[in-house]
Amino acid sequence: MKKNKFLTMVFIVVILAVTAAVAVIAVNNNNNQSTTQAQSSETETTASLAGSVVKSTTAKKTTESTTADKSAYIRKGVWYLVDADNEICYALDFNTDGKAVVAYFSPENIEGFDAQYSKGEGVYEIRSNKIIFSKLPKVTGLVSLELEMKDSSILYNGKKLKHFDKINLDNALKCFE
Repeated sequence: MKKNKFLTMVFIVVILAVTAAVAVIAVNNNNNQSTTQAQSSETETTASLAGSVVKSTTAKKTTESTTADKSAYIRKGVWYLVDADNEICYALDFNTDGKAVVAYFSPENIEGFDAQYSKGEGVYEIRSNKIIFSKLPKVTGLVSLELEMKDSSILYNGKKLKHFDKINLDNALKCFE
């Protein structure tokens, strides 16, 4: 009888030590995350040697990221900025690395039998709710450009840019309609 009690106590101590070790490892692995939410669960363990029931509470940590990219929508599709007075259209295809493909449509490069548009790379950064281009392709004639992000749209001087899936001449021409 004393042997069974001794084995039961050893079994319980081993289970508690293993549970504590797992909890410590889990806590150390989750310390680098931004937001932590604690949950506890209660389990019943039956010790077969002594026939007793032991209740133990184990704390688990669940990690949720709260650093969602609020500007991710700008990288879905292509944004078209139109200067109707000068018959110019710029298509902006934003990448995640602070660079954007910038296409330039004007009467000089889209009229004629073999219409071609010019394309190059621009460099931008996001500050607050602004997209600021510090470098644009020379063909555009622009040195810098500042756009505003608002309600899942991009605006230039208060006017929303058109949004399409890809860069092409048909989409640029739709912007003038």
